[in-house]
Amino acid sequence: MLALFATGGTIAGIAQDTQSHVQYQAAALPVTALLDAVPALQHLPAEIRAEQLLAKDSKDLDPEDWLRIAQAVDQALLEPDVAGVVITHGTDTLEETAWFLHRTLRPSRKPVVLVSAMRPATALGADGPQNLLDACCVALSQVTGVVCVAAGEVHRAETVQKLQPYRIPAFGSGECGPMAWVEEGRIAWPAYTAGAIHNSATDTTVGATSNDTADSLVSRGRYHSLLNPGLQTPPPAVAWITSHAGFDARLVKALQAAGFAGVVVAGTGNASLHHALETALDAVAASGMATAITSRCAQGHIVVPSPAPSRHRHWALPAAKARIELLMELWLRNATQHTAGPALAYNNC
Repeated sequence: MLALFATGGTIAGIAQDTQSHVQYQAAALPVTALLDAVPALQHLPAEIRAEQLLAKDSKDLDPEDWLRIAQAVDQALLEPDVAGVVITHGTDTLEETAWFLHRTLRPSRKPVVLVSAMRPATALGADGPQNLLDACCVALSQVTGVVCVAAGEVHRAETVQKLQPYRIPAFGSGECGPMAWVEEGRIAWPAYTAGAIHNSATDTTVGATSNDTADSLVSRGRYHSLLNPGLQTPPPAVAWITSHAGFDARLVKALQAAGFAGVVVAGTGNASLHHALETALDAVAASGMATAITSRCAQGHIVVPSPAPSRHRHWALPAAKARIELLMELWLRNATQHTAGPALAYNNC
């Protein structure tokens, strides 16, 4: 059996005419309509159990929505009859949900597949139906972990990014490239993997940092405790800002004054910061605000001397994922502070 959770997005969008790819209503169609549009799903060697979990444009998702999705997936993965999970989702923040799931779901050999579309369901060239079929094929394959399927490509949660605002394919994994492809319902693996990647239930891939080991940053399920149904702690406010020429340091001070618990900075080049931003960031970090730095570059990863010459941690993650990483870390700390020992106490150095 496949467990399918619908959350909305363009894949469930409708427009006034078949040639409109920009002006449309996202999350308008129910999950039953998505399934009815793909008759080939009836020929898969597994029943599909579908649930309309959310009906939102992914740009409007909140941390509470991530929790709801993750909790539903977590429970489905525990069912012996469930071979894999498929999540229909919008493209705009798919990489953020993917990262949240990767870091909160306990390790499992069952695939969790996020699928989306760049064209609404009413478009002449709607890509949603094929993507959905491909996603279900991946969910029944040897793939493990949280992945994204779009335009015939399979991308890992650790590396996937939306790279195009309009054209297809919209997703990529930078220098890593896709982990696999879907061809005629079959999974095609790169020759160099030799079966190693998709047979591993514990992920240790790119993501080394100056202050965290690569394993601690990319390992699956590190924040599984957040999925506790009794969680009452609200998510902390974590901002994401970018260093640039002429940076105005008042922005950092305003974030602190507004009560933000943390801030992620996308630095220029190899995570360098405008001098005014660096001074302001040092000041808020010294007063207790959590900070982390990454790069605003679209490809590659930062290289930092060891030991790091800064009080701020440097993470080899895209800024969107780095913000969620810091949010989850602070969220878990807040939720467990009454029992947390030194290992859970936050240290910005």
